[in-house]
Amino acid sequence: MDDGVSAERMLSEIHSESLQQLLTSVRHAISPAGSTRIAALDAFLCGTRSQRDANSGVAASLNRGDVIEIQGPAASGKTHLLYHLLIICISPREYQRVQLGGWDKAALFFDTDNTFDVSRFRQLLVSYLTEQLSQQYGSLAGHVYQPSFPDLAEEIASSCLQNLHIIRPEATSQLATTLLNLPKYHATHPSLQYQDIGILAIDSMSAFYWKDRYDMEHLRENRRGGDLSSSSPLYHVLTALQNFRLSHGPVIVMTNWGLSPLKKPSLTGEPTSLFYKQHLYPFPSPFDTWEQSSHTTALGNVSSQRSESPEPSTVPLQRTRPQSELDATQPRRSFPLTCHITLHPVPISPFAPTLTLSESEESEPVRAHLVKAGKVQGLVRIPGVARVGEFAFLIRERDVVSDTQ
Repeated sequence: MDDGVSAERMLSEIHSESLQQLLTSVRHAISPAGSTRIAALDAFLCGTRSQRDANSGVAASLNRGDVIEIQGPAASGKTHLLYHLLIICISPREYQRVQLGGWDKAALFFDTDNTFDVSRFRQLLVSYLTEQLSQQYGSLAGHVYQPSFPDLAEEIASSCLQNLHIIRPEATSQLATTLLNLPKYHATHPSLQYQDIGILAIDSMSAFYWKDRYDMEHLRENRRGGDLSSSSPLYHVLTALQNFRLSHGPVIVMTNWGLSPLKKPSLTGEPTSLFYKQHLYPFPSPFDTWEQSSHTTALGNVSSQRSESPEPSTVPLQRTRPQSELDATQPRRSFPLTCHITLHPVPISPFAPTLTLSESEESEPVRAHLVKAGKVQGLVRIPGVARVGEFAFLIRERDVVSDTQ
């Protein structure tokens, strides 16, 4: 050519992508992931960014490629919230023209803690399907056929469970290797190759934290300085997750330990922060480097405020980092965090020192009911959004439900 630009150079400037990436981008535009079916959480997410599902015409609170971190102390409901999201993912949209509210997609579950309880999961799945069937059939005017909802739910659940794939890595390196091979697994597995993957879940990201930290400390001593982030096993996990996120577009949900509160209790009795520092490295932590809100309202008060308003109440953050600055400090293909959820069991006030024994015995049934209700408070943060959303759900004997149900 006259200007000296070769055809090879011109072709190198043309963006290329695989067929899988093209299909994912099309699905991202016309078919979002879906909703969590937790009313207050969906309302907050839809208020920040949402798409409308072309199939159902309903606004979806979760988009393809969203990355959600669920953090909290032990026994705060992280795994049960994850179970709930997985149930919504693998449940069908409808059954014999009856809407069941699911995504009708496959789910990949990485059980790094080796604690997945299939009996508990099936119980929650059957309870969810039974509730949806009873509600929807009952709303059909003049519907003559009234099936046995538990039996029908069991039948549907057996089909749904075929869409759940459980993988149990025993080290961070195994987790990274498995994630790198997921595209091949998706393309060749008989029950998965024709399924759209809705959720990729990891419970938990902290399972191998202490061993990885021990290995990194030895590596740091041997190298005597320098940036070791690319040598961390977690770095390879995040790289593989990002590649799969870009190629297949699932919602990625990860549970994480809550080890260190962002704010320690003061000598004057001021409570700790409701949020936790990020202990994993390297890992997205858009909230750690900027000053958090001095909001210290007790979780019980937050819950009561939430129940009085149909809209998700919000707690302001001070000096929340703008999204433009976050983007400027991150590589273009870095692993993002689009939503962070912090869970806390709703606290029960201790007995007052002036309470008599008889008064304590009278209040015990109420306290026992609160314990049995299993109410969990969730706080939602999104990078670049200067407010915190609130929601609550109940972990009951047979199901997990939104607090508004």
